Amino acid sequence: MPRTVLCTTCHEELITSDIPPNSPSRDVLHTSRIPSEFDIPQMKQHLAESLADLAKYDAQLEELMGIIAELQQKRADLKKYVDEQQSLLSSMRKFPSEILGEIFGLCCSEYSLSFNRKKALGDFQVDAPALILSQICSRWRDVIISLPSLWSRMTVNFAYDRVRRAKPLIELYLFRSKSAPLSLHLAEFESGGPQDTGYLYSMSVFSLFLGVVKRWKHVDFDIRDLALSQP
Repeated sequence: MPRTVLCTTCHEELITSDIPPNSPSRDVLHTSRIPSEFDIPQMKQHLAESLADLAKYDAQLEELMGIIAELQQKRADLKKYVDEQQSLLSSMRKFPSEILGEIFGLCCSEYSLSFNRKKALGDFQVDAPALILSQICSRWRDVIISLPSLWSRMTVNFAYDRVRRAKPLIELYLFRSKSAPLSLHLAEFESGGPQDTGYLYSMSVFSLFLGVVKRWKHVDFDIRDLALSQP
């Protein structure tokens, strides 16, 4: 009889019946012959034994899979703990916040938010280094949010066909930049009218910057036809 060792410590085994090597059913299977009255009882007996063994395997597999799932969860919990402890001991955690702030400032030195064209391809690219840095970990988030100047440099190309989706992000940057002076590059704002959906979206975004005009420090306009006289 086949024996499967389930535990090397207590030597528990799963014992099942042999698969009959010369079962009549195997002889009949690949022929057109009908099992004889003598073969049928023997075939039924072998089938019943095999079904019982299948049930044993299924029960044992279910138990083992439950154990494996429990082990996987416990391993995941332990791995999380190890990662947390290694993070606490990492050299990056020892960095003073002031140095981190200087590094973040270099990352955002050109802009902290940009909706602009790629020079080579001509299509649009969205870059938000300040936001990305704030999502790395809670400490980086605290440091970068504590520095309003890192949220104050923005490049917005109004020809960007999804400029309306940029509005919530621009609002977030204006909020996090607090009262810091703004450095803005505003490009390709084309004229339009009340029926021009793209123009209305652009105006709604541009109105965000008009609302904080007292904070403008460096503003670079690259504009085809901006209707500043529009209400």
